[in-house]
Amino acid sequence: MRSGIVAVLVSLVILFPTFGFGSVPEDSSAVTMVNVAGLHDAIQKDSGNVVLVNVWATWCKWCKEEMPGILELKKKFEGKGFRLILVSADDIDEIETGVKPTLRKMGVRFPSFIIHEPTDEAFMNGMNPDWNGALPTSFIYDRSGKLAETMVGDKTAKEFEKVIQKYLKKK
Repeated sequence: MRSGIVAVLVSLVILFPTFGFGSVPEDSSAVTMVNVAGLHDAIQKDSGNVVLVNVWATWCKWCKEEMPGILELKKKFEGKGFRLILVSADDIDEIETGVKPTLRKMGVRFPSFIIHEPTDEAFMNGMNPDWNGALPTSFIYDRSGKLAETMVGDKTAKEFEKVIQKYLKKK
């Protein structure tokens, strides 16, 4: 019986980092491959919160310029019904050589994702059929897990904050 409980607990510890949620230590810098369906599952599991999904890439100058402001918002709204999910649009073979070092340099200490779809179009259409794939792009999901806004191009922390606060106020 005891070994069964231990096995369940170990399974939970292994599964939660896959989605980037749960009781994952803040110093965790795991980068997990995700497809659109997996990303949507993760967003739905976190319903009740306003979720900002930021799609970025290591080679995107504007993505890296807006990231400090986004990370400050994560701190500012922590515990207030807000979640941040970072999704790299880099090639999968860049996880160790590009994505993880860039995230560490930017001070990201929480699990993140990297796109894993057969084609870029599959990911773009799955996120928002009107999205042309421009980076950076952020998707704001309301507390019910419904896509509320798509913000294409680099944005300031104030622009993000205004949108986030609008959806945090709605219960």
